[in-house]
Amino acid sequence: MRVLLVLVTTVALLLSGCVRPAAQPSATPSPLPQETRPATDTTPVPAEGQPTPDPGNATPPAPPLPPSSHLAPYTPQGWPGPLVVSGQPEVGEPVPLHLDRPVLVSWALTNRGSADVTTPFFVDLYFDDLLVERWQAREIKAGAIKGVQGWDALGDRVRLTPGEHTLRLVIDPTRLVGNSDQFTESISVQAVWLPGDATPSPGVDARVFSRVVPFTPPDWDGPIQAYSVLNGRMSRQLSLDTPTILRIAYRNEGFTTTPRDFFVYLSVDDQVVAIFRQQPPLIPDEEVLTKPWAGMVDALRLAPGPHQLTVKVDATDLLDGAEAQDRTYTTVLVWHSTQQAEEKGPFPEDSLATIPMPRFEAPPGWDAPALVSPAVGALEQAPIGPGTSRFLNWGVRNRGGGDMAGALRVMAYIDSTLVGSWDLSGLGAGKMEAVLDWSMATMPPAMAPGSHALTLLLGTPDADGNLAQTLDRFSRSFLWDTPAPPPRTPTAYTLPQLRERLARLDAFFYTRRLPVGEDRRYQADDLLAVADAVYFSLYGKSLQDEDLAIHILSDRDYATWIDLQCRDVLRLLAPDLRPRYQEGCYRLVGQSGFAASWRGRWHIVINGDLPPAEVLAVLAHELGHFRQALANPALGQADSLDLRALREALAFLHEAVFLRTLEELTGRSLTAYPRIEGYQRYIQEVLAGYRAGAERSDHDRGRLLLWLALLSDSNLRSFRTTLFIQGHLPPTSGRQVFAYLLGIRPQEVDAYVANLFRSLDAQFPGVESLALSRLVLGLGASGEGHPAFREVGLLLP
Repeated sequence: MRVLLVLVTTVALLLSGCVRPAAQPSATPSPLPQETRPATDTTPVPAEGQPTPDPGNATPPAPPLPPSSHLAPYTPQGWPGPLVVSGQPEVGEPVPLHLDRPVLVSWALTNRGSADVTTPFFVDLYFDDLLVERWQAREIKAGAIKGVQGWDALGDRVRLTPGEHTLRLVIDPTRLVGNSDQFTESISVQAVWLPGDATPSPGVDARVFSRVVPFTPPDWDGPIQAYSVLNGRMSRQLSLDTPTILRIAYRNEGFTTTPRDFFVYLSVDDQVVAIFRQQPPLIPDEEVLTKPWAGMVDALRLAPGPHQLTVKVDATDLLDGAEAQDRTYTTVLVWHSTQQAEEKGPFPEDSLATIPMPRFEAPPGWDAPALVSPAVGALEQAPIGPGTSRFLNWGVRNRGGGDMAGALRVMAYIDSTLVGSWDLSGLGAGKMEAVLDWSMATMPPAMAPGSHALTLLLGTPDADGNLAQTLDRFSRSFLWDTPAPPPRTPTAYTLPQLRERLARLDAFFYTRRLPVGEDRRYQADDLLAVADAVYFSLYGKSLQDEDLAIHILSDRDYATWIDLQCRDVLRLLAPDLRPRYQEGCYRLVGQSGFAASWRGRWHIVINGDLPPAEVLAVLAHELGHFRQALANPALGQADSLDLRALREALAFLHEAVFLRTLEELTGRSLTAYPRIEGYQRYIQEVLAGYRAGAERSDHDRGRLLLWLALLSDSNLRSFRTTLFIQGHLPPTSGRQVFAYLLGIRPQEVDAYVANLFRSLDAQFPGVESLALSRLVLGLGASGEGHPAFREVGLLLP
C-alpha cells in the first residue's frame, strides 16, 4: 500500500515586513500536510480454539487511562526510514548526492496515541544544527500519518559543502501537543555530498560584501520591539492574557546589494517562533521593519516570568560579510500572568546616574581645554607677546548624569598671578560652557620672555570670592615675547605625491566608522589626504593653505559645536533677529555637516559618526559652499528659499565634480550601480521625494534646480548635449556650469529659479529617464558603487 504524502512549503511564519525605503520580505504559500485514512484497530483478538480467561478468577482490570496523543516518526512502505535524503524523485534507498544536482528530502510521522491532535504543531528540519525549514500541521487523527515527499529547497536554505552532513527531523519542537513535559521525538540521518562539476565563481573582495545586521530604529530600545496594546496605546507591560506584538529591524550595512534570499529567525528561549524570508535586492543602507506580529502564543507555550528573545539575521549563513556575533541580538523581557494593575506608561525611560561631575574639557576642534592665542577664533595655542593681541579660551563640561544646580567659578592664573575669574550659574548634565576670545590686555607686569604657566581652577565659590572646594585643575605652558615663526611655505604636490595620497582611499573606503584616538578625536588623516589631493587637482592649491579649518567630530561633539556656536552668535544679535537665527542654527544638528564663517574664520564641521566615504561626500558638498562664499559672497548675504536653493545646487554640483574627479584620478568606477528592481525603485522614490519637498526644502529644490538649469536654460545648451550623450556631466563641464550659476546676481535669483520651475512638470519624466538610464545591466558585486556616492551616481546631473 502506498502512503499518501502531500508536499508542503514553509509555514505561515514566513512573515512580511515594511521597509524603509521599500523592499518587503515575501511570504511563501503554506498548504498543510494532509493525513492518510486512520489505521485499522490493531487490538489483539484471541485465536480460535483458545480458552477464554475466566473473569471470576482474573485480576480486576486497572482503570482505563485517559486518551492521549503521541507524535512519532513513521517509516512508510518502501522507505528506508522516516527521514530520507535522496538525489532522485522516487523515495527509496539513498543515492549519491552532488552539490550541483537537486536534493530531495522526504519525511513522515504518525500519531501513535489514542487521541486526535487538534492543536497546530510544527515539524523542524535541521542541517548540521542549523534550522533550515519549518512545517506546520493543524491536526492529525489518532493512527493517521502525515508527511512531505520530495522537498527540494534545501539548497536555497543553506550553503551546501562537500562532505558528510547530518539532517535531523524534530517533531513538535515547541511542545504544543500533549503535556508540556512530553519529550520531543526526533530522527537523524547522515548524508554525503560529492563535489559538483560546475566551475566556482570568482570571489568578491570581502570589503564589498553585503552586511545585513540588526539595528535599532528611532524610538526603539533595540532591534526587537515587544509591546501590548492597552486602551488604544502601546505599553511595555507584557502579560499572558493580552496579545504580545513583536517587530524586528535589520538593515544592509554593507557596500553591495544582497544577491539572494536570506532568512531572519526570531527565537524565545532558544525556540524559533517566527521566520522571515527576505528576497533580494536589499540595497546598501536599506532598512527592514517587520510588520507587527502577534502569533507568539500560537507558536510556543509561554510561562510567566523572564524570557530571552533573540533575533538572528541570515540565520542559515547564506550571505557573506558579517560575523555571526554581529548578526545576532538578544534581550530579556518579562511576561506576567495577568496585566499589571498599575500601568506604568508606554515606554518608561531608563534611570540615569544623578551625580554631576563638572570638569575642564576641550571643546570640539580645540587642541586643549584652555589656550592662549594672538588671534580671534583660534582653536590652537600660539605664542603671544607685547606687540600682539592676547586672548584666552577655556571650556568646561558636566560629565556626570545629574545637573549641577549650584554656582561654579573658574579662576585663571599666569604663573601665580590671578588674571581672570568667571561665575557659572549651574551646568546641566552633559552640557558645556566655554569662554571664547577673552582679552588678556592686562597681563602681569614685567613678564620675562620665554615659557610661562597658564593654570585654571574650577570649583564652588565661597562668600569671599575664593574657591570653597576645588573640583578640577588644568595647567599648560605658553610662550611670551618670543620670535614669531617664519611664514608658512605654500604646499605643492608632485604627481607621485598626489598618487600616494590618492592611494590612501582603500584605507577607509570600505569601513563603517573612522577610528577614534585616545583623545576621542577621529583619525581622519587618510581621508583628508585624499580630499586634499582632489582639491589640489581642481584648484592648484592645498586645503592646508586655505583660511579654512575642517573638523570631523563625534556625534556628541558635533552637537556641542553647534550649541556653542549658536549661543555665541545669539549673544551678538539684535533681539528681533534671535528667534529666526536660533531655529535655523539648531536645525544643523539633524544634518551631516555644514560650512560657516565664525569668529573670523571659515569652518567645515562634519558629524564623523558616518561611514568614512559618506564623510568624504559631505566634505565635497561643504567645500562647494566654501568655494561659493569665496567667489560670490553676495549670494550668502541675502536670504530666500530660491537663494538657498541656488546655494545648495552649487554645493551638489561641486560634490559631483569632486567625486567624479576622484574617479578620474584613481581610474576607478565609484558611482556605478546595477540595473535591478531595488535601484530602480530607489531612483523613482527619491526623485518623487525631491519633487514633493521642493516647495519647502532648500536641498530638494536645489537638486531639482540643477537638473532644470541644464534641461531648460538656453545658455547651457551645449552642456545639455553632453549630459544626453555621456549620461552625466564630466568634471570639466561641471566646473563650467558651476561658474555660470555662481555668476547669477542675488537680485536675479528669484526670477531665474521661478522661470525654471515652470518647466518642472514637462522635464521631470526626462530627469527620471536619465537617472534610470545610468543603471548598468549585469553589473556584479565587485563593480557596485559605494552607497555613500549613490546621489552623485544616480540622482545628480
